[in-house]
Amino acid sequence: MTENRSSVWIAANRLPVAWRERSGWQRAPGGLVTALDAVVRSGHIGWVGAAPTLGTDDHRPPRWNHGPLVPVRLAPAVADGAVGAISNGALWPALHGLDEWVDWKSSNWADYVEHNRVFAETLVGLTRPGDLVWVHDYHLLLVPQLLAERGPGRSIVLSIHTPIDDHSFGELPEVDALTAGIAQAGLVGVQTDADAGALGRLLDRLPTGSHRPEILVSPVSVDPDALRRRATGTACRAIGRRITSGHEHRRLIVGIDRLDYTKGVPERLEALDLAFRRGWLDPERIDYVGIAQPTRTEVPAYRSLRLHTERLVHDLRVRWLRDDGTSPIEVRFESVPPDYLVALLSVADVCVVTPLRDGMNLVAKEFCAVCKDDGVLLLSRGAGAFDEFGPWVVDVDGGDITSIADGLRRASTLGGATRRGWTTARRARLREWSASDWSNHVLGRAAELAERSSTLTDDRRGRLPQHRSATETIDASPAGER
Repeated sequence: MTENRSSVWIAANRLPVAWRERSGWQRAPGGLVTALDAVVRSGHIGWVGAAPTLGTDDHRPPRWNHGPLVPVRLAPAVADGAVGAISNGALWPALHGLDEWVDWKSSNWADYVEHNRVFAETLVGLTRPGDLVWVHDYHLLLVPQLLAERGPGRSIVLSIHTPIDDHSFGELPEVDALTAGIAQAGLVGVQTDADAGALGRLLDRLPTGSHRPEILVSPVSVDPDALRRRATGTACRAIGRRITSGHEHRRLIVGIDRLDYTKGVPERLEALDLAFRRGWLDPERIDYVGIAQPTRTEVPAYRSLRLHTERLVHDLRVRWLRDDGTSPIEVRFESVPPDYLVALLSVADVCVVTPLRDGMNLVAKEFCAVCKDDGVLLLSRGAGAFDEFGPWVVDVDGGDITSIADGLRRASTLGGATRRGWTTARRARLREWSASDWSNHVLGRAAELAERSSTLTDDRRGRLPQHRSATETIDASPAGER
């Protein structure tokens, strides 16, 4: 118990490190790990996450400088049912409002409950009164209630990083249990005002007198200083020169996504085709470089999406083959190193971020941090990032191919002064609200609520409060390089 002492605990579906057979423990991919860099580097923070059942000492998560890593061991069948079937198969599309993708399997609901129970029991064994537990995302929506049932004293924060569609989510068979689980948090952080409104409407469905959390609009962010240092470092500059060496006389359009149906990758490719056909873009004068990182490859729908997208890329490359034998469209279906991604964003003329709907989209923010002075961001109004950068982007409807194609046309005709002015404004906005600001906002408000609760309790007992604020372990110092 002493080895694992911490006063702030993060609970997420995955640990921030992942085991690779060839290279051992490596930093895990994903936006959450990136966004939490600032908070884990600024204090002694514990992290609880699922891990495969591995038997050797070499496979145990390493100790790291930021605090203990505690793996949650789950039977493979439970993990598959909870994460693959319920979380990814139903909760993910429902929260995004994409009804056609919702595949609810009632037989796997018990797996989701068990998944959350094991997480909660692990946290109960690690925490004590006064500790703060910060639960992340849709895989663990029952954990706040399960923790609350084990006794008072813990401060429970839930951050939901997806958008929230109360209509689609409200149609799920177990919506009452899910909403009751959310409601037992003291504080729920969401990405946008629209998400706050949707969550409020879901909570309104609970019985009169039910516990109701405070809803905090606190958009997740990135560390712009660390990204900028990386972009200007030797490795990224060398990669950037190699990328641009093949595009000297053409404008470079870049898209970086997970290959998920919410990201609108096929729609973007069809929009490029439409822009070429209508003469809005000249295939001789532009290059599109896309990264479509495969995800959830065990799910049949995602395998079908990849096959469809690969065929579409092949057809477009052949259709728009240039006189010199090259194509204006290149898409890589693989994970690429972080330095390459940062370098690609730093040399792009236009970054295209066109999800059908997205909780935030950190690629948009990473581009704002490292882009050229005249870089253009083409951004879907369905991305949470649009709430922050909307006045200084080319706005489109990510689900409308014609809208995206027209956005590409508008991006190509923007004057230099406009491009530079928009870049300056986006950078200023990003400096005003970085990953440190986000995490300190959430944890600071959680500490205020905990202090208020402690004061009320102590007043009833007729003594002064002794609560230790969670912010004692969190400071606003900038994160180091990723």
